[in-house]
Amino acid sequence: ILNGDAETGVTIIEIEPKMDAGPMLGRSVTAIDPRETTGQLEQRLADLAVPLTLQVIDQIVAGTVTRELQDPAQVTRVRKLTKQDGRIDWT
Repeated sequence: ILNGDAETGVTIIEIEPKMDAGPMLGRSVTAIDPRETTGQLEQRLADLAVPLTLQVIDQIVAGTVTRELQDPAQVTRVRKLTKQDGRIDWT
């Protein structure tokens, strides 16, 4: 939301020593509504994460999980929040 992105999602990754570098085992993408709050989006992402996690666990157990390498060129960053971000624009 802070970056103004149109979509986001959840990803299940295999842990590696480097931060957020492991292969993706499953992911789910969703659009961000322009009027959506962080709290609303957080709940929707949590709702997406549960079935995705169960699906990936089932695939691991069955030996059918696929690993998709992350593309370092696709990494995105967001700036740190500041006190100014907490100000309410009453207009």
